[in-house]
Amino acid sequence: MAAPSGTAISASDISKIENGGEYYLTSTGSTQSTINISKDTTLDLNGHGVYYKGAGNNPTFIFVKNGAKLTIKNSKEGSPTRTLADSALSKFGNAAVLAFGNGGDTPTSLKYYVTEPETNADTLGTTDTLYQYEYENPTGFIVGGSSGGSCSAVVNVASGSSFDLQSGFLCICNNYDKGTINPQVVFNEGTFTMEGGYLAGGNTSQQGGGVRNMSNSIMSMSGGVIAANKANSGAGVYAADGAKITLSGGVISGNTVKEATYGWSEAAGPGYGGGIYAVGATVTISGGYITNNSVLAHYDQRGQGLIGGGGLAIVNNSSQAKLSISGGYVTGNFSQEAGGGLYVGREKKGLGANFTLSGGIVASNVAQDGEGGGIRISRDTQATFNAAEGTHVYITNNKCNSDFDWGGGGVFVQEGGKLICLNALITKNDAGGYGGGVGACPTGQTVVTHTQGAAIYGNTDAGNSTSAHMSGGGHGKNMDSNVAYKSDTFRTNGHADYFLVRGSDSKNYITAVTGRMLGEGAANWDGSIDGKKASIDANSGAQAKYMVGLTSNPDEDAKASAIKVATLTISGNYAWNHGGGIMTNGGVVLGKVTSIDIYPGLSLDATKALSQEGMNASSQLKGGDYSFVLLRSDSDSEKPSWQGDSLSYGGCTLVDNVNNDADGAITLRAGDDYSSGKYRFYVVELPSTTTTFDKTIYQIDAAVEYEPAKDTKVLGITFKYYTVNSIKVTVISPDGTQSNYNPKIDKSSGNVSFTLTKDGNKAAAFTNELAPYKTSGSFTPQVKKHVEGGNMKDFTFELFDEDGFANGKFTGAPIQTKTTTKSEDRNATVTFDKIDYQLGLSDLDTKTRGGTKTYTYYVREKSGSDSGYTYDGGYYKIVVTAKDNPADDKLSGKLTTTAKYTYVDANGKSTDVAEGSDPTFNNKYGITLPSAGQAGITIAYIAGAAVLGYGVWRLVKARGKSRRGGE
Repeated sequence: MAAPSGTAISASDISKIENGGEYYLTSTGSTQSTINISKDTTLDLNGHGVYYKGAGNNPTFIFVKNGAKLTIKNSKEGSPTRTLADSALSKFGNAAVLAFGNGGDTPTSLKYYVTEPETNADTLGTTDTLYQYEYENPTGFIVGGSSGGSCSAVVNVASGSSFDLQSGFLCICNNYDKGTINPQVVFNEGTFTMEGGYLAGGNTSQQGGGVRNMSNSIMSMSGGVIAANKANSGAGVYAADGAKITLSGGVISGNTVKEATYGWSEAAGPGYGGGIYAVGATVTISGGYITNNSVLAHYDQRGQGLIGGGGLAIVNNSSQAKLSISGGYVTGNFSQEAGGGLYVGREKKGLGANFTLSGGIVASNVAQDGEGGGIRISRDTQATFNAAEGTHVYITNNKCNSDFDWGGGGVFVQEGGKLICLNALITKNDAGGYGGGVGACPTGQTVVTHTQGAAIYGNTDAGNSTSAHMSGGGHGKNMDSNVAYKSDTFRTNGHADYFLVRGSDSKNYITAVTGRMLGEGAANWDGSIDGKKASIDANSGAQAKYMVGLTSNPDEDAKASAIKVATLTISGNYAWNHGGGIMTNGGVVLGKVTSIDIYPGLSLDATKALSQEGMNASSQLKGGDYSFVLLRSDSDSEKPSWQGDSLSYGGCTLVDNVNNDADGAITLRAGDDYSSGKYRFYVVELPSTTTTFDKTIYQIDAAVEYEPAKDTKVLGITFKYYTVNSIKVTVISPDGTQSNYNPKIDKSSGNVSFTLTKDGNKAAAFTNELAPYKTSGSFTPQVKKHVEGGNMKDFTFELFDEDGFANGKFTGAPIQTKTTTKSEDRNATVTFDKIDYQLGLSDLDTKTRGGTKTYTYYVREKSGSDSGYTYDGGYYKIVVTAKDNPADDKLSGKLTTTAKYTYVDANGKSTDVAEGSDPTFNNKYGITLPSAGQAGITIAYIAGAAVLGYGVWRLVKARGKSRRGGE
């Protein structure tokens, strides 16, 4: 801490500073004298205090005049303690508390609150936290009105003179308020600069408890705290005609416009500006906090909105009032009536086009019984919200709790007022009635555009609830309950993002909305317009004469684009009835335009079909199987073409890309970047790897014309309408041949649509050929083998197809060979390997599904050399009939096979095998008897065999008896 400099004086000798120069206190003391500063003077309180006990009708402690400059500082300044506030406290309207000890003279504590916002990670809003600051036992103070004395001002600055408060604690302790005395801590007719320090305890029944700036004065605040002051207007700071207030830092907190009830006042005197009240003054804010200030005053009629401004109020007067906010924080302020944060203009005292908001945060403010939780904009005031490059404006978490007026949680615009918002993101707001994002009452007009305009999505309201909050219907404005609520079409089709209503007899357009939003993405509006269900094409727009309810449904890419370019965010706000983000009785223009070109939504419907060898196979389509593009050509040289199976756009611009649905339906939409003239588009199917694809290219020539008779104006913006009067479709076949037709145009929905076909009639625009039809099955040849008089040997069988048999002879090699196995059995089954078939339609006799195909096979036994066996000399002819049985989807089939066996003997005689009988080859085994000349030998053979047989019989019998214990 730097050592004080200048001349050392005691508090009792403080009058010496009238001589000018630099001084510092060496003790604490009191005085009853007014000090007149006519020379430049610096006073360092140096950790000590001065008690001023004024007397008389206008007791000022220090009077700076004659062009002099007074600087007060405290080289032993303390600092407040910052803690998280008690969770039981609201985030708004917490009055600062100045406490005194030592018999009520010495300041012992200043406790004030700051609602501090922090931008959320997703940048879509703020999280606001209430902190308590407490400066205990301040050192270096000046107390006005101590020990029963009085004080009208601690410092009075005359015109042409200046006061610079660098540090130190200046306060008034007796709250003196009678006669001609209107006590405030600083009374300024010259220039007041506040770099630090504290101003507290002012309490007046007039304007300006902390600082009262008179006409043409200047106040600049870059640091310090103005807190715990009270007044009937401008409790923290008041500024009169021609005054200039600049706030670049510091805190104005917990100041209160006192509770009272007021009626109409032409002068707009009491009941305004808990933090700051400016009448015909210029206020420029680039930093600092205006926080937790309150207006507790009431107006004597509900729904008038004629007092308010918890944080700041500014009205026009004989001098032009101006408000410019490029930074800083207006947070946690409270108004019992209107304008919780900012109250800009008033009936007959609007600011004209002199309110700009280009930076800063307006958050967690509350309007209790009036409109405009965050900001209220009056009649005859035009506000422009346009963040400067590299900055961002947030209007977040404000509330309008009025159950009588129409609402406006974030912003309210009075009838006859106007708001222009550029690059705005309006999301996550809520309304207890309708229009969570934006609402408009029966005198409101709105224009919502994408050109530096707004993205309005993700807001909520009461939906179709029968308990939706309605206004009190003041001034005959009861159309929310009498028109909107009573319309089932309105209530059931959505209105969370945008709501407007007036009498159904309205003759003129009062609102216009474009189909795209900030960032150029499609808003995908759905809802109702003038009592009819409606949606707004991305490339189009809509107007209404009396009622709108819309909810937007942008995709994630559209949201991301909007977030990227948005510089104004209105989110997290709430209105008890309507317009959570913005509510207007006047005009709201979301975007920077003088005219808007509205094109019909040009769209085409087409059909995708599947075919398989002449059969319609579209039943096999699945949603998303195939992709199609809409291309725009800006010159004759730009045209798509096929390079083999690759598609070249040929310089064309992609406008839309969609997939078919399960029914084969395709809808493509043209872009919005065309104006009056002729325009060429192409439609092509993208290559597919699953089927052959249709390489037809469609050339579409659309003639777009301006319809000047439809021009309308809303809020000074001209809406120009265009239509498509003719379309020519040229069909370019894969072989290069061309044909064309003019489709029928449908304008019944307000958009322009037509159906794209291959023939100008009903043929599907794109037909893909599926893989050829296949039917499959199998046949297993099988024969039997029988040996008469002997056992089974290794007999070999051969299977031939038609190529191995000609003219009754086997001429080729067999296709299969099978051999029986030796056994004592006389019968065997010979099974050949399965023969598989896979056929196409061309293989079938009918060339269609359900046809047949026949196959002929031959089976013979291969002659062997086994002694005593006679081999079957015939063969079997097998005729197999394979019949196709199509599957339910008819895209493939199954073959069933039947076989007819025919036996052909060695002499060529044919015999069909009866059904149920087995095709069997018969072999014989036997001993050939000798000729007659050898009969004696044959008999000998037989006799010898008989003797041998008898011997074997005796041997078996003997063994059998021995096992039985025999002979």
